[in-house]
Amino acid sequence: MKLLPAALVLLLAGGCKDDDPAPTTGGLVISFSGAGRYALYTETLLRTGPALYEGTSGTGTNKLTFDDLNPGTYIFQRGPAGNNFNEAVQVTAGKQREYTF
Repeated sequence: MKLLPAALVLLLAGGCKDDDPAPTTGGLVISFSGAGRYALYTETLLRTGPALYEGTSGTGTNKLTFDDLNPGTYIFQRGPAGNNFNEAVQVTAGKQREYTF
C-alpha cells in the first residue's frame, strides 16, 4: 500500500508537460513579377525612415521570404524607379503568410 502514493506522485509528475511559449513573430512569402526595386517597410517607416529590407528584383517571377517579423501591417513596395506600387501585407505571430502580386 505504500507504493500507491509514490506511484500516484510519479504518474501526476509525468503527466505534466512544459508548454511551448506562444510564438511572438511571423513571416511573409511574397511573390511578384517584374524587374525593379523592392522594399519592405513598417507603416511608420514608409513615411519616416529606411526600409527594413530592400533590393533589386530580376525579370520574371520573384519570390522573397521575410522571417522573424513582429506582428502587424507592413508595406511592400515594388516597381521600376519612379513608379512604385505599395501593397499592404499582414504579419501574424506563428504564421507564414503568402502574398502574390
